[in-house]
Amino acid sequence: MTVEEVANKLSLTNRTVRKHIQSGRIPAKKVGKRWYISSSDFYKIFAEYMTT
Repeated sequence: MTVEEVANKLSLTNRTVRKHIQSGRIPAKKVGKRWYISSSDFYKIFAEYMTT
């Protein structure tokens, strides 16, 4: 999933998602100039986000 997809699904801004990636809160891999979050990592993040 891209930063944009994660941001839309969590109702966050792209900038906020990128800050979480940089801080290590969201695991992601950079391919070229884009960051990608695996689906399994997204669902873990989503579950955490929904409980806070």
